[in-house]
Amino acid sequence: MAYLPIILLIGLFYLLLIRPQQQRVKAQRALVSSLSVGDEIVTIGGMFGTIVDLDDDAVVVEAGPGVRLRFRRVAISGKVGPVVPDSAAGLDDARDDHGNGHLDDDPHPGDDA
Repeated sequence: MAYLPIILLIGLFYLLLIRPQQQRVKAQRALVSSLSVGDEIVTIGGMFGTIVDLDDDAVVVEAGPGVRLRFRRVAISGKVGPVVPDSAAGLDDARDDHGNGHLDDDPHPGDDA
């Protein structure tokens, strides 16, 4: 009977810490193995790009026109969909004449003279 709290703590520790970590590792391995040329990705450092070449342990990512960077496969954080430009998302409508996003009537906020 004295061992029951210890067994429960070990079970709780497994459910809250070990199992979720194992699932994250499994998902990362599946992601890395599913990469292919043309995929839009984001790295663990937050850089977006498109895969233009890959081998067993590295990928070449095009981050912009003519900018190619080489990363280890494990540095890929995830796949992303195509980036939607501001105009397509309707964000241009939310800007004033100066393009700064202030929609109030006061053209110079903070000038309370």
